[in-house]
Amino acid sequence: MQPPDERPEKKPKRLKRQLPPELEFLHELVSRPDMEPEELGPWARGFLKKLDENRELMRQHGIDADRMINVLQKPIEDIEQAQREVDESQEQVLQSAADLGDSMRDFVDKLEALVQYAYEQQPFDPQVQDWKEMVEELRQEYPKIEE
Repeated sequence: MQPPDERPEKKPKRLKRQLPPELEFLHELVSRPDMEPEELGPWARGFLKKLDENRELMRQHGIDADRMINVLQKPIEDIEQAQREVDESQEQVLQSAADLGDSMRDFVDKLEALVQYAYEQQPFDPQVQDWKEMVEELRQEYPKIEE
């Protein structure tokens, strides 16, 4: 048994019948090119377009383009909807991360003001010195934004 990362490369499946060069794109259906997930919807739409444009030639070779289009239409719509949901979720995550960063920066600003006040009141208090060091460490991660 081979380890999972050393699997033999799969040979792309080929359609059994010989196709004219104009219909070679049909091989992509069983051997889709490598692509990122967000590229799948546009690629599938392009594939449907090719099916539509080559409908008559496919019919001449005994291939039912209308059936292929009908069978593929719903899964493609599902893929596109799923990609839109992923994109929206990613946007929400990015916005939440930005909001968290803003909130943390605001927190550090206010904490720094409090520690500065404590330092002015008791500059030699070891606890205040510890707080000051803590704020300096936080400031490295959340620098002040000059407005």
